[in-house]
This record gives sequence, structure tokens and C-alpha cells, in this order.
Amino acid sequence: MCCCLQIVFAHAQQRNTRILFLLDCSGSMNEKLGNKSRFETARNLLVNLVDSLSKNKSKVEIGIRAFGHQYPNKFHNCEDSKLEIPFAKNNAQKINNRLKQIHPQGYTPLAYSIFKAAEQDFPNANLNNEETLNAIVLITDGVETCDGDPCAAALLLQKKRISLKPFIIGLGLQDSFIKKFTCVGTYFDAKTEQGFRLILKSVVSQIMNTTTVQVNLINEKGEASETNVELTFADNYSHLLKYSFVHSLNDKGIADTLKLDPIGKYDVTIHTMPPILKTEIELDPGRHNIIAADAPQGNLQLTLLGNPTPMALSMPPKCVVRQVNKTDIVNVQEFGDINRYLSGEYDLEILCLPPVEFRGVMIKPSETKNINLPAAGTLSVFFEDAGLASIYTMEMNRWKKVFDWNQVNATTYELNLQPGEYDVVFYPNSRRQSDYTQTKHFKIQTGQVSRVSFRK
Repeated sequence: MCCCLQIVFAHAQQRNTRILFLLDCSGSMNEKLGNKSRFETARNLLVNLVDSLSKNKSKVEIGIRAFGHQYPNKFHNCEDSKLEIPFAKNNAQKINNRLKQIHPQGYTPLAYSIFKAAEQDFPNANLNNEETLNAIVLITDGVETCDGDPCAAALLLQKKRISLKPFIIGLGLQDSFIKKFTCVGTYFDAKTEQGFRLILKSVVSQIMNTTTVQVNLINEKGEASETNVELTFADNYSHLLKYSFVHSLNDKGIADTLKLDPIGKYDVTIHTMPPILKTEIELDPGRHNIIAADAPQGNLQLTLLGNPTPMALSMPPKCVVRQVNKTDIVNVQEFGDINRYLSGEYDLEILCLPPVEFRGVMIKPSETKNINLPAAGTLSVFFEDAGLASIYTMEMNRWKKVFDWNQVNATTYELNLQPGEYDVVFYPNSRRQSDYTQTKHFKIQTGQVSRVSFRK
């Protein structure tokens, strides 16, 4: 008489769940596990499990794919695998009746069976449907005997996001064989009937219960107190965005709990500046998962000193922020703003005329680094003739071109410049000799307009 296997779902998911059992029916399953054969023990517990699920009125469908049962071992049949019970609810009696007709006798085509499950067994209409969770539980007492690659078969499941990474329940498996299943899924070793019963209960509970995630952003003191950052979860294989959240802390200072689909692997991006990337994150289904990342942050404040001219006020400079000795742009920050960055050293390039650079600026955790820049003045220059014009300044005892109009017309131009001394050079189109080049010196001061005029 079979002992009762009751499953309690503390936080059962509301969506539909499909569990496909891949049942080893090879010849070795006739060996004993306690007082009964391994196959008889597996059959009785499976039937009892399905009956328990039905009584709980869970939204769960069970399917059975058997392998190694249609041909005797002497035929060496490596395609001996069949979906014996398609997915359905409340099918305990049907499963019991069919499994009573099966007699273990053949080979162990593990990889072939996993491939077939991926290609045929799950209804295509609902694949990748957020309202349906697919899972595979492999029950076996041996390893692949058909030269297949179970690792590649399991990888196909993950790439297609067909199901959870398989759960493998080993029945009396030799220790030397266990490591061969690490690439396939989560392995459980059942050495006794009671152990098998407890493991089966644990596996199904993990499948049925809600999978949650908590992202802890660690500050410089080792506390999970950083927050107010966007989080994105993308599929590791397709790179499609699956979830997007804004990280927050509850009234106890603990990161919010997120409910996620545990199928497949995720690439998690924590959108600090610069972003933190966690790749190939696998969630432990039916449990609370914690993802931790070092994210100590400080502030960068950009301040303009003095009162800019109306034109300079309408066109404030921007600052390009890069990590020290790196070319990727972390952010383009406007003056007057305070932005948060991961603690560390940064190179700042302020897009004013002429450009201003600050190298190796240290942003410390929980502190604000203030960068001051004199507000610009404005140059107003009048050209009475069309021609070529450019602006120069002295920098480290060398003349440096600051701005090039390329071609000007007979009109007035205005330009914001940083305080300093400059020369504007003009060559009229109407004269074709270098001697007609004109140069005029001028000064720029914060909040003032400097006027220069070129007349014929």
C-alpha cells in the first residue's frame, strides 16, 4: 500500500503549471529500492503525487514521457522514448493504469528524451507565456547509454525558455555518475524510498510556489542601503527585456520583493552610473533569491560661478563624464544638476569654448564632489564682408584654435566663450592676398558682452 504524499503550497502561483516527468524505464529500474523495485516505487509515488495535486485543486497539468520501455536491452534501441501521458489535469488514474502496463527493459536514451520533450511535448501555443510555467523532472537510476549529450539537450531547453532547468532525482546512482548531471539541472540523490518521497515533495513545492527576488545594493559600509535605481532583467540568450523595476526599500529599510519567472537565465543590469551587470543569473525556483551587488555611490554637482549673459544662460554647457582612462561615456550632465555615480575616479570634459577638462576627479561614497566653472561671457562680432573667420587663444605658450566659422557672411555673429583673452582672425573673400588678413584681440569676462567689428 502506497504511503500518502501530501503537498502543501504556502504561496501557490495563480498561473497554470505543467510538470513533465521523464521516467527512466530501462532494465536497471527493476533493481530494488527498499522492498520494491525502483520503477514500482517511482510509479506509486508519482500516482500519489498527481492525486494530491488534484485534491489541492491546483492549476497543474501532468505529463509522463517514458524511455527504455518499448524494446529489450538486447536491441540497443537509442530512440526508445515516448510521451505516454500528454498533459492533462486530474489524470492520476490514467497515469496509474498506463504505468502498470509498462515493464522496464531497455537502454537509457537520456539526451534523446530531453530533446523530444523540448521539441514535441509542451503545447507550442503557450510556450513563453507568462501565465504558464513549464517544468521537467527527470527520474533515473543511470547515465546516458546512447552516446547522447544531455548537457546540449538541457541547454536547448534554456535557450528556448521552454521550461525550468530540469530537476533530476537519482535513484541509487553511483557517486561517480552524479557529477555528469550538474550541467543538466538541479540534482537530488534518493538512496531510499523515504528519501525519494521527501525529495519529490520538495521538487514539486519548488515548482509550484512563487519565485521571488531581492536585490541588495551594498554601500561602502557593507549595508544594503543604496536604492532608487532602475533594474532590468533580460533573457540571457535572446537578450529580450523581461522585467523592469525601480529599486526601492520598504519602511524597514529592506529591498522590495520581486516576483519573477524562474525559467532560463537572466542578465541583470543595475542602472547606476556606470551600470552594474550581473550575467547568467539562475533563480532557485519556488524560493526567495537574493542578488547582491557592491554599489556605493556619491554625488557630482556642477556649478556655474557668476552671472552669465542672457545668451550664455540660455545655452549652459554640458559635461561628459567618463571613468578614468576609459573611452565609454558614463553620462552627459548639465550644469546646475546633481547626479549620483558609483564611487571612484572620473575624467570630466566640459563642452564649453574652449573645452575644460578635469582629470581624476574622485567621487567618494555618500559625499558630494562640487566642480565649479566660471560662467561664460558672450562675443558679438560684426563682419562687413563675407570670408573666413576663426578664434584663437594662448594655451601653454602655444596658439590653439578655439572655434572656426569656416565661412561667414556680412552680418553679426554671437558666441559664448569662457573668460580669457582671445584673437579673432578674418580673411575677406573679396581680397585674394594674405596681407588682407585681419586680427583683433579681445577679452571675455563672465556676464559681459565683448564686441568686435571688422569693416572694409
